[in-house]
Amino acid sequence: MMRLAIATALAAIALPAAAQTVTVTFDDEAAMSVYGYQLDDFHQERLDHWRGEIEAKSAEIGAQQARIAQDGAVWPEETLLLQQQRLAELQDRLVDLNVRANEEVDQLARTAKAGFRADARPFMRDFAKANGIGEILVDPIDDDGPSFLVLNPAYDISAPIGEMMKSGPGADVPNGPDRPPVIRYVHAKDVYYFSGNQAAREADLGERLRADENRLAGERRDLDMRLANLEQRRLIMSPEEQELAELKLEADSEDMTEAYRQSGERFVLLGKERLASFKTDIYIYLANNPDEVKADIVRFIDDDALDGTLLVAHPDLDITEMVTARMTLPE
Repeated sequence: MMRLAIATALAAIALPAAAQTVTVTFDDEAAMSVYGYQLDDFHQERLDHWRGEIEAKSAEIGAQQARIAQDGAVWPEETLLLQQQRLAELQDRLVDLNVRANEEVDQLARTAKAGFRADARPFMRDFAKANGIGEILVDPIDDDGPSFLVLNPAYDISAPIGEMMKSGPGADVPNGPDRPPVIRYVHAKDVYYFSGNQAAREADLGERLRADENRLAGERRDLDMRLANLEQRRLIMSPEEQELAELKLEADSEDMTEAYRQSGERFVLLGKERLASFKTDIYIYLANNPDEVKADIVRFIDDDALDGTLLVAHPDLDITEMVTARMTLPE
């Protein structure tokens, strides 16, 4: 844990004392829930579209699995292999479908949050002005897991802002906290790596990537063979046949390029999903152990402590090593 030791040593360097700031937090989804936010027709239609696509593909997979289970024992080996290959293709398509659905749903959610946040900003300003608030921590719209945890609900203004928005402009401003919070910090990526969870959770990614590469390489070889066959048959083909064959090969080549792109994106997405899931595990652990944390707010810092944008000036405020020790996997 050399990097953590160096970071701790750097953190011990005293920084100039800063004026104490009353910090509060705001979470879009919590405020939207209190406000009673509803999806507009376009967002709902897109969500329904993807839900229908995924349900249909899942049903197709279930039917294929049932066919194999019922008749596989009496099929010739060649038929069984073809049907199993068909099942694998359907499962791959479901994975791709989920990736595409998640991408669009995430984008729709980000758009909805951005619009809601713009509407909430004047109310947050009114709240801050009335209560002497110096800083409002807002969860990033483009995030990969929680960015902060509020252990003292007095510092979460999501519900008050949601209520103010329901009342409209000029709403009464409720009282906020009257003292600066105790904020502690945890570098989630360091915990992920040094606790052994990254290696454990991503052990299958390399194997899955190799499987994708082998499948795509096989399709590429088939495409090359078809191209070679076309070159051999040009002399006996009409111009129209040549044009149709070339157009088909060109379309298949573009599909191949897109398949490689999606494979790479899927690999990156799976890695991000695993880190986000682990950050949620940290969140749950800290939420269940407030006496050990002794803080009003915990901030998740993803930047490397050595070259990131934030240096924790007092080592007692950095709980990264403590959390790493608690979440280290047994050997």
